[in-house]
Parts: sequence; structure tokens; C-alpha cells
Amino acid sequence: MAFPPGLDALYRRIMDRICNFEDAEDIELYKSILAVMSAIRRPITLNELATFINMPGEAYTDYKVLAEIVRLCSSFLTLRGRTVSFIHQSAKDFLLGEAVHEVFPSGIEDIHYTVFSQSLHIISGTLHRDIYSLGAPGSPIDVAELPNPDPLAATRYTCVYWVDHLGDWQSVDNAKDPAIFQDGGIIDNFLRQHYLHWLEALSLCRSSSQGILSMAKLESILQVSSAR
Repeated sequence: MAFPPGLDALYRRIMDRICNFEDAEDIELYKSILAVMSAIRRPITLNELATFINMPGEAYTDYKVLAEIVRLCSSFLTLRGRTVSFIHQSAKDFLLGEAVHEVFPSGIEDIHYTVFSQSLHIISGTLHRDIYSLGAPGSPIDVAELPNPDPLAATRYTCVYWVDHLGDWQSVDNAKDPAIFQDGGIIDNFLRQHYLHWLEALSLCRSSSQGILSMAKLESILQVSSAR
């Protein structure tokens, strides 16, 4: 994709500035945020973003700190309310193109694996039966009252898209860990313990149709893996 005149040079100056921060931890933190944002499938909230990056110490649960970090990436990202997105498609294209080796030094498949594995970790530790305490199985979603705080706030993206990131990782030939597909692996354990909880969460997120597509995609991924 061709950038408007001068825009690629602007992004390059910004990227060079980030890479030349004095604190190496700051550099890695900024790069990890840009990497996750480049790999995900939709804008995400601060709650969701925090599940995919290694925040320093107590800052992990301090979304004001994360919001300030995102604002410092404002030449690439924008924060509206609590939702983080790219300021323009060209910013994402730059990171996936000219800056790909800086943002993804081990390859973008590593980020897809991180998003997938962290997704299963957080939803396995969050989901349980009747998570909204509706008390009546089969209650219409339209009458479900959103709890405050919402126990699904940090897991909405993970519930809907973890299979997609598994597929993106698994499709790269040099990114394989057969153990995760085996009986007793993390996928098998998740489905045995939380399959119904996952379906319930998808319904509460109004993403049941996405869940059907995800199960079909997961079946395809498992078939390909078993054939190798």
C-alpha cells in the first residue's frame, strides 16, 4: 500500500524515537503494545489490552497508567473513552510493513500465540456457570442485566477471537507445539472444563454466531494438526 507523501517518513521518525528510549523496558513495552494492536482483529478496550502485555508491577491493574502509555503512542494509536484503536489504517500498515522486523522480531506468529495462550489462560480463570448471576437458565439475553463491575470486561475479545489467533499461529510452519493439541493439552482441558461456560459467555457478549464459526474453525485446525 502506498502512503501519502511524507507519511511513511513521519512514522519512521516516530518508530526511531521509540527505539531510542533510554529505558529498554519502556522500549519493549511500547513495542509489545504496537505488536498486539497490529495483530488483533478489532479495536480493544484497556481492560482487554492489559491481558496481552506485561505491565510493570502494580501498573497491571492500573488502567490510568496504561491509558497514559497508549497516549504516548498517539502518533500510532488513539484512545476514545476506554477503547484503543489505530489513528489511521496507514499506521497499522506501516507497522506490518516497513517496521515489521522491529515490532515483531520473532515473527508475528509469536504475537498470535501470545494472544491465543493468554486468552485461554484468562477465560479459564474467569468463566464459570451463570457468570451474570441470572439464576434462570435460558433467560433471554435482552433481559440480562450487566453487572458492575462486568466480570467479562477483560475477556470479551478473548472469548470471541481466541480460535482465530490459534489458527493464525498454527498456519505458520515454524510455529508448532504439538502438545497443545493433544489430550490433556490446554485446548483439551479448556473444552472439558469450560466449553459450556464459553458458550454462555459468547451469548452474553452477543456473539453466539461467532462461536459457531469458531467451533467449525477449531475442528478444522485440530484435523490439520492431527494429520501432520
